[in-house]
Amino acid sequence: MRTDSPTSPSATTVPGRGGSSGSPTGQVRPAGGVVVTKPQFREISVIGERPISTQSQSRDGTPIDLFLFHTTEGAGGGEALIAFMERMGDRSYHYLVDNDRDGNTVYDLVDTDLASWSVLDANARSINLVIGASFAAWSRQDWIANARNAVRIGAWLAVQDCRKYGFTPRVIKPPYPLDPPGISDHKYVTEHLGIGDHTDMGDNFIWDILESDVNEFLGGAVLSTDQKIDYVFDQMSKLFASRSPYREDDNPFETAVGVLLMVDRNEHMRLVEDAALRGEPWAVEKVKRLANGEGPGAWLWYPDADGNRQTDTWAIEHAKAVYKKVPASAKKTT
Repeated sequence: MRTDSPTSPSATTVPGRGGSSGSPTGQVRPAGGVVVTKPQFREISVIGERPISTQSQSRDGTPIDLFLFHTTEGAGGGEALIAFMERMGDRSYHYLVDNDRDGNTVYDLVDTDLASWSVLDANARSINLVIGASFAAWSRQDWIANARNAVRIGAWLAVQDCRKYGFTPRVIKPPYPLDPPGISDHKYVTEHLGIGDHTDMGDNFIWDILESDVNEFLGGAVLSTDQKIDYVFDQMSKLFASRSPYREDDNPFETAVGVLLMVDRNEHMRLVEDAALRGEPWAVEKVKRLANGEGPGAWLWYPDADGNRQTDTWAIEHAKAVYKKVPASAKKTT
């Protein structure tokens, strides 16, 4: 729950959360020690006061690890969007950041401790913010002209909630190379998590500006040693599927380091064997050595169950087959 949400019986401007146009903005000193200025906006909570806030569900203990941006497409913004979602009864967001002529307004729609109905099976793990009115088909200039301030406010809210719920406030932008945690959009859920078919925020969203805003609001804050260790371990131990166009399936099978070592193995084998077949003495000698069961390549890089070294029978037999194809003239010089 947003700790500073009002408890008054009607929708209210939230005290201490930005302010109406002309009021001073707040300053915050984050963990990094750099003072950052909170963007100016008016915040109105309808939590507990409008049906939209009941279009939600328990997270059932699922940790939050995503903050996601959305567009409204043809549904407009502000009261029109809220009324539309209430009529539909099957969708909601935690925040609506509107583009008002007299300054931006943030509507708190659903308690962030609950899951909004925004991204199907990713609801339980995410906090969701919609910018109204906005379109995935917008050009970069459209985004800057129509929603620059809304994006900045979204970045502020994202950083605050990342800190509140304890997940890494990093922007994951197309082509979406990373798993959660992070800050991304609905298209990330479609393309990276494989859930649904939405494409907002579109191809021209101002990711560089969002990322700059997030970094500014982090104020130089750094990850703790434990957070760094956890992140590195997560990335190093994660399994990945093959990217080969000839792959049989998309099942994860190897870590990133394992894939790099396999690339090293295959590329070095190709380089040496191609050179040997051209008769280059240094390469012929390497193939001959392995074919004779000698050298480090004649052994597997992992021991057997008893801790003993294992012969790499496949590599030796492969080297023998390659050596047979080496020109006879080249064999005489080795």
